[in-house]
Amino acid sequence: MSSLNNIYIKNLRKVESPFLLKIRGYYHDDHSVTILYENAENFTLFNLLNSKQTAKPALALKLKGHIATQIAAAIQALHSHNPPFVHGHLTSSNVVLDKAFNAKLTDFGMPSLKKYASVKIGYSIMDASIAPEYLADRPKYLHIIDPAADIYAFGFLLW
Repeated sequence: MSSLNNIYIKNLRKVESPFLLKIRGYYHDDHSVTILYENAENFTLFNLLNSKQTAKPALALKLKGHIATQIAAAIQALHSHNPPFVHGHLTSSNVVLDKAFNAKLTDFGMPSLKKYASVKIGYSIMDASIAPEYLADRPKYLHIIDPAADIYAFGFLLW
């Protein structure tokens, strides 16, 4: 792993927000990167939304607002740095919920590591949840990671 990516992870560990899972450690070599996050207590937003026991209309508007506000605060914490950190893959599977339904983002800051992996081992950085304008001119945007992509994904998540 390049020293630039090593510095990137060290700086990412310094981002403080109660709505981001803390990075406890990481390991890297020429073929893999492993990031160890704090323990997620309960389940993901994806699990909640797709549970057969929880009908979507049954989720109270107040709870939806609570979760959305916390996700927005996590995104703001990432984007407040100069240069901003970009989540790059904001989906309901990357939002973990504790027993009180407090939201925390996980897998944030991966675009930089995915770029590294795409060069080293041929891993694709294109995701299914990427904004359509990035797909329209794929070669032009292949390695551009912008905070606007997180905002688009957040809107998609709210939808």
